[in-house]
Amino acid sequence: MVLILVLLATQFYSAWSNYSKTLGQSSSINNWLKDRLNSRALDIYDLVFAIHRLQTICFLYERKIIDVDDLENHRMVTASMLNAFKGETKLAKSLEEIESYRDGIEATNIFIEKVISFENNRTTIDKVYYAGEGAIDSLVLLKGDAVQIEFTTIDQIANTVKTFQDVIAVVATRVVVLFFMCLVAIISFAFGVAALWRGQQRRFKRFEWLVASIGHDLRGPLQTLESASHMLTKSTITNDKVRYGSMISSALLNLSRLVNDMLMVVRYEEISLVQKYVNAEKWFSLYVQSYKIKIDQNSKLKFKSLVNVQPMQIEVDESMLTQCITNMLDNSFRYTENGSISLKININPIKNDYDHQLLTITVADTGIGIAQEDYERIFDPFERATTVARKQGKGLGLSIVKHIVNEMGGTVKIVDSKVNVGSTFKIDIPVRFKQLCENNEVESAKIPSKISLKPPKTGDKNVEIILVDDDESIIESMSAVLIDAGFGVLATKDVDLVISTIKAENCRMLITDIEMPKMNGFQLGKLAKDILPNIFIVAMTGHTTNLDQKQFKFDAVLYKPVRLNQILDVIDMANLES
Repeated sequence: MVLILVLLATQFYSAWSNYSKTLGQSSSINNWLKDRLNSRALDIYDLVFAIHRLQTICFLYERKIIDVDDLENHRMVTASMLNAFKGETKLAKSLEEIESYRDGIEATNIFIEKVISFENNRTTIDKVYYAGEGAIDSLVLLKGDAVQIEFTTIDQIANTVKTFQDVIAVVATRVVVLFFMCLVAIISFAFGVAALWRGQQRRFKRFEWLVASIGHDLRGPLQTLESASHMLTKSTITNDKVRYGSMISSALLNLSRLVNDMLMVVRYEEISLVQKYVNAEKWFSLYVQSYKIKIDQNSKLKFKSLVNVQPMQIEVDESMLTQCITNMLDNSFRYTENGSISLKININPIKNDYDHQLLTITVADTGIGIAQEDYERIFDPFERATTVARKQGKGLGLSIVKHIVNEMGGTVKIVDSKVNVGSTFKIDIPVRFKQLCENNEVESAKIPSKISLKPPKTGDKNVEIILVDDDESIIESMSAVLIDAGFGVLATKDVDLVISTIKAENCRMLITDIEMPKMNGFQLGKLAKDILPNIFIVAMTGHTTNLDQKQFKFDAVLYKPVRLNQILDVIDMANLES
């Protein structure tokens, strides 16, 4: 479409250029018309007649028939005609450029000077007469040259007419070309709109199908919650309560995962990463062990893993990294019926970067494969490869992986894939690292925290964390979790109490909801920073739109529902100690 518009503009410019050169202000025909109009205002014979008349007046003055005033008047009239002639011919360049014009003007000026001298009795009548004859002869010669110019002009007219006809033909051609190009542009635009509409329709249908599918998936955990909570209220046996509580926890975890997947795709914006240093070798080994437990029941497939990691600590968001690897492996298991699936973990140096190492995660399978034309498309939300149309799936797994990896500053791509042979995916993420000593401690000092959050040693438990929300159930449940973890907590809906506590107590962390009736979380966070600049502020929201931590000066953002391990990760970020 852009190319067509550029071509249209080029055609218009070309047509305008042709017009300007032949018919425009600076065209040859326009200049000729100006010269012609000006030349029509010139009459050389009128000037010749005036010179001859002035000669006669001089003879009459010499014979005392007229006085000097009459002679002076006629001389001034002739001089005025000469000046008018010179002024008008300034526009007629065709006359100015010929030699006879200059000779005629010079001879006429000499004649007038002789007349003036004659008036003052400084010359004779004979010299005046001969000067007049010389001026008349020069002007007659100029008239002949002017006639020759008129004959030349006839040829110019003919050429101009031909040029005008050529311009008409060019403009007509341009108009036809422009018409067809406009027609092509309109058709292309129509096809583009139709394609966009079809794409949106397809996306809407897939989204509609996704909502229905997730609605189906939600019913299972909801049923578990319904049944387990009912039995929990009736049972008095401790073991049964533990079992039902475990069922509720598992159901909530599944619900949270489904909701988070949906929200991540819907908002598709910046992810709030909660990063901390972990022992890379231990972390990946534990992950592989836990995933093997999950898939041991599938005896048809062989799961291979290779963790090639040097002893070091790397800074990652454990939850997001786990989701990336799990989504990749789940995807391979879902579309692989026979053969094997392999997971390789490598961490290698990055050239000219001494602060980061490159974490490389490679997942390979012997599944149904992906057609080459689907390589880019399958990373878009709700898009699935054409080879998996009959398989179950929502088209979210790989798009979520790409979104998370991009936010981590990495890349994900298909290294190789062939239909009915298998696929190989690779994730590259630059991570900050710290080497370990022999005793597995970090080589440098303890990981620096943003602020010193160790509470003062006093007899009573000081307020370390302030939790503010307008939902009493959230206040009650989250404060119970934090108190159980050993922290001093003030949980309240009263914003004034929060402000006074920040002023009075040496609080270390503020966890605030965003939407509150009296003062929203943005205002409260700013006020808290003004009072206590080192306070660690965590925003907590249930909205799908991501918050810009830097813009609103939040140290971390949690999206509801919040799990205990997420809260503890944020506390660990702040280095909060009980």
